[in-house]
Amino acid sequence: MFPDFMPFKEQALLMTDPSALAPMLGREMTAMNTDRITKLEQQLDEERKARVAVEKRLASLAGGSCDEIRHDRDHLEISRHEALERADKQMRRVVEERLRAEARGQMLAQVVEQAASSIMITDRRGHIEYVNANFLRVSGYRLEEVVGKNPSFLRSGTTSKEVYQELWGTIMNGGEWRGELQNRRKNGEYYWTALTVTPIRDTGGSVTHFAGIGEDITDRKRAEAQIERLSHYDVLTAMPNRSFFQVHMFHLFAAAKRSKSPLMLLLLDIDQFKDINDTMGSGVGDQLLVSITQRLGLCTRECDLVARMGGDEFAALLVGQEDADDAVVVAERIIHAMARPFHLEDHGPVTLSVSIGIAVFPEDAVDPDQFMKNAGLALHRSKREGGAQYQFYTHEMEEEVLLRKVMETDLRQALDAGDQLFVYFQPQVEAGSGRLVGAEALVRWIHPERGFISPADFIPLAERNNLILPVGEWVLRTVCEHMRNWREAGLQVTPVAVNLSAGQFRHDDLLGMIRDIIEETGIDPTLLNLEITESLVMKDKQSHLNILHRLRGMGVKLSLDDFGTGYSSLGYLTRFPIDKLKIDRAFVQNICDDHARATIVRAVVRMGQALGMTINVEGVETRQQLEVLQAHGVDEIQGFYFSKPVPADQFEKMLKSGVLSGSAYCDAC
Repeated sequence: MFPDFMPFKEQALLMTDPSALAPMLGREMTAMNTDRITKLEQQLDEERKARVAVEKRLASLAGGSCDEIRHDRDHLEISRHEALERADKQMRRVVEERLRAEARGQMLAQVVEQAASSIMITDRRGHIEYVNANFLRVSGYRLEEVVGKNPSFLRSGTTSKEVYQELWGTIMNGGEWRGELQNRRKNGEYYWTALTVTPIRDTGGSVTHFAGIGEDITDRKRAEAQIERLSHYDVLTAMPNRSFFQVHMFHLFAAAKRSKSPLMLLLLDIDQFKDINDTMGSGVGDQLLVSITQRLGLCTRECDLVARMGGDEFAALLVGQEDADDAVVVAERIIHAMARPFHLEDHGPVTLSVSIGIAVFPEDAVDPDQFMKNAGLALHRSKREGGAQYQFYTHEMEEEVLLRKVMETDLRQALDAGDQLFVYFQPQVEAGSGRLVGAEALVRWIHPERGFISPADFIPLAERNNLILPVGEWVLRTVCEHMRNWREAGLQVTPVAVNLSAGQFRHDDLLGMIRDIIEETGIDPTLLNLEITESLVMKDKQSHLNILHRLRGMGVKLSLDDFGTGYSSLGYLTRFPIDKLKIDRAFVQNICDDHARATIVRAVVRMGQALGMTINVEGVETRQQLEVLQAHGVDEIQGFYFSKPVPADQFEKMLKSGVLSGSAYCDAC
């Protein structure tokens, strides 16, 4: 930083008082040129001696010739002139070097004072002798407030003593220390400094001072903290996220394994949370998630690890519990807490339920991955059983997973073989007369080895694995082919309803596929009734609405299935082109004894008919149910009271008769 010839004390003086630069440099330049000036003086002394000698010779030769005297005098003058010229040149060089050194010293002083880094110089005991302008700006202190003090007044109290011990131990042994310290400004604010401290030695090699150069890295540390927070904590709920949970679960699992202590993992999923987002908006969903987080915190202990795994999925790792009964207590506490209504701003009370899967170490897992997998299997079972409950992992659940994988393979083979899938038809009759007015097509799978496989088992499997696309296309084509054959046989063909699942809306060209099948089979499109579920309508996607309107434009009729089972909204009934409203069987089961259910059905019937819709009721099984529904003005009846779903050839017989008599099972079955 400073010229090699400048001792450290002068450097320090320079930085505290730059005006001292010139005299300091003068002294140093004098010291630097001592040898040179000494040599010059020696030369001049030799010249003087030579001149004295010449003068003596002139005196001794006073009687000599004038030419000799003149020659000696000229020689003396030449020697004096040459000596003076040499001395003048030497002095000019000394002055020029001194001026250059002064300019260089001034530049270095400005560099140190105006440096973007904070610079501090202390003596060996740690007393501050110099700080530059940037240090004063960053720390907020004035020069007179820091000079002579120990730098410890900057300490924030957040940096450990070990760090300072390492710092002093390093520099006192002559080494350079690098590290990060959190200091405190004069106004009390904390700030971070990346600091390098270097010992300064004198010409004898002894440490006399210490120089510290610091960079303010507060903004960088804040950014790092924000990144750390985003990578390990959920932004919405501030809970630990999946990444944080998995890392800490690994350590807790290893500790439990060493100590042979139990560990319990609860995986939670909010039932039908997606319906809330679809009907009430994601803003309401976010409010609910925050409230759910708060209730989970009240149901667990501080030592337990609770995290949001994503979406509406949460996890709780219970530490220090004695046995599985403790997990039951926590699970029931969570279920009851979630069942209490949530009161949100600008909305009425919202009621939720939660499904929980539980795995216990060491019984259910030997490593964290297996622990998570088995708790997930238990959660899946809990949701399949209807939700609002907890399930413990059992080995049978893995067998079910294997069975589902086998079933998936078999279903693919069944689609290729073409002789295992069948379409059954459940009649729809006019409520007042019993006249056959339509049917619902239902797919059935008869496995060559396992026999009849319930649609409740393979349809969800097809949905999860995108097999619903080829299955749905096969069902639609088969139904249309049957309708064509019945027409060619001279039968009066009734409308047939075919379920259109949410998964089929992911088809690249759903409209093109339906149009092609109608054109290939030549059926009347008005006899094709496509049923969509209430949950699909609730998504209210513009793309879905466009597809439904285009289907109506093709002449296809549309039915809304399972009405009343979700978060029903009357508003969408006016936005969507619905021809038929199907009331779910859940409203029929106790309609004879439940006045509230009967009232709801009556209101839906009147509303739907006022909108020009046909009202169909599913699940009718008794004469009493039929009479109540007839009294409420229902248009169509569907259920075992008239007929169970039957194969195509049996339904053909029904088409020929045209009327079904009410009974537990009709004679045609």
